[in-house]
Amino acid sequence: MSVKRSHRQRGVAQKLLHACLQHVRNVVMMGRSVEQVVLFTTEMQKEALRLYEKENFVLTASPVMTSCYTTIRLQTFIWSKRLQLP
Repeated sequence: MSVKRSHRQRGVAQKLLHACLQHVRNVVMMGRSVEQVVLFTTEMQKEALRLYEKENFVLTASPVMTSCYTTIRLQTFIWSKRLQLP
Protein backbone atom coordinates (compact mmCIF):
# COMPACT_ATOMS: atom_id res chain seq x y z
CA MET A 1 0.00 0.00 0.00
CA SER A 2 1.31 3.44 -0.78
CA VAL A 3 -0.01 6.95 -1.09
CA LYS A 4 1.08 9.35 -3.78
CA ARG A 5 3.48 11.88 -2.27
CA SER A 6 1.18 14.81 -3.13
CA HIS A 7 -1.64 13.21 -1.12
CA ARG A 8 0.30 12.40 2.03
CA GLN A 9 -0.34 13.91 5.47
CA ARG A 10 -4.10 13.98 4.81
CA GLY A 11 -5.10 10.75 6.52
CA VAL A 12 -5.34 8.79 3.27
CA ALA A 13 -3.01 5.97 4.41
CA GLN A 14 -4.88 5.65 7.69
CA LYS A 15 -8.20 5.39 5.84
CA LEU A 16 -6.75 2.77 3.46
CA LEU A 17 -5.41 0.78 6.40
CA HIS A 18 -8.77 0.94 8.18
CA ALA A 19 -10.53 -0.20 4.99
CA CYS A 20 -8.12 -3.15 4.66
CA LEU A 21 -8.67 -4.16 8.28
CA GLN A 22 -12.44 -3.90 7.82
CA HIS A 23 -12.20 -6.12 4.76
CA VAL A 24 -10.35 -8.73 6.82
CA ARG A 25 -13.04 -8.53 9.50
CA ASN A 26 -15.70 -9.02 6.82
CA VAL A 27 -13.86 -12.12 5.56
CA VAL A 28 -13.90 -13.48 9.10
CA MET A 29 -17.65 -12.85 9.31
CA MET A 30 -18.03 -15.06 6.21
CA GLY A 31 -16.62 -17.98 8.18
CA ARG A 32 -12.94 -17.74 7.36
CA SER A 33 -10.39 -17.93 10.16
CA VAL A 34 -8.05 -14.96 10.56
CA GLU A 35 -6.29 -14.22 13.83
CA GLN A 36 -3.88 -11.46 12.92
CA VAL A 37 -2.68 -9.15 10.19
CA VAL A 38 1.02 -9.05 9.33
CA LEU A 39 2.72 -6.16 7.53
CA PHE A 40 6.23 -5.60 6.22
CA THR A 41 7.92 -2.21 5.94
CA THR A 42 11.43 -1.06 5.24
CA GLU A 43 13.54 1.54 6.95
CA MET A 44 12.80 3.92 4.06
CA GLN A 45 9.07 3.97 4.86
CA LYS A 46 9.25 6.29 7.87
CA GLU A 47 5.61 7.43 7.56
CA ALA A 48 4.41 3.81 7.45
CA LEU A 49 6.44 2.95 10.55
CA ARG A 50 4.76 5.78 12.44
CA LEU A 51 1.29 4.86 11.14
CA TYR A 52 1.59 1.22 12.18
CA GLU A 53 2.79 2.22 15.64
CA LYS A 54 -0.11 4.67 15.95
CA GLU A 55 -2.55 1.93 14.90
CA ASN A 56 -1.24 -0.42 17.61
CA PHE A 57 0.64 -2.82 15.37
CA VAL A 58 3.51 -4.48 17.21
CA LEU A 59 6.99 -5.26 15.92
CA THR A 60 6.97 -9.04 15.94
CA ALA A 61 10.58 -9.74 15.03
CA SER A 62 13.91 -8.04 14.97
CA PRO A 63 14.47 -6.12 11.75
CA VAL A 64 16.03 -8.24 9.01
CA MET A 65 18.07 -7.21 6.01
CA THR A 66 16.34 -7.84 2.68
CA SER A 67 16.79 -6.92 -0.95
CA CYS A 68 13.38 -7.79 -2.36
CA TYR A 69 12.89 -4.87 -4.73
CA THR A 70 16.38 -3.62 -5.42
CA THR A 71 19.98 -4.69 -5.15
CA ILE A 72 20.25 -2.38 -2.13
CA ARG A 73 19.83 -4.23 1.14
CA LEU A 74 17.22 -2.62 3.38
CA GLN A 75 16.30 -3.15 6.98
CA THR A 76 12.81 -4.69 6.96
CA PHE A 77 10.37 -4.52 9.88
CA ILE A 78 7.65 -7.10 10.49
CA TRP A 79 4.50 -5.82 12.24
CA SER A 80 1.45 -7.68 13.45
CA LYS A 81 -1.89 -6.87 14.99
CA ARG A 82 -4.38 -9.27 16.52
CA LEU A 83 -7.85 -8.61 15.20
CA GLN A 84 -10.58 -7.45 17.52
CA LEU A 85 -13.65 -9.28 16.38
CA PRO A 86 -17.24 -8.96 17.53
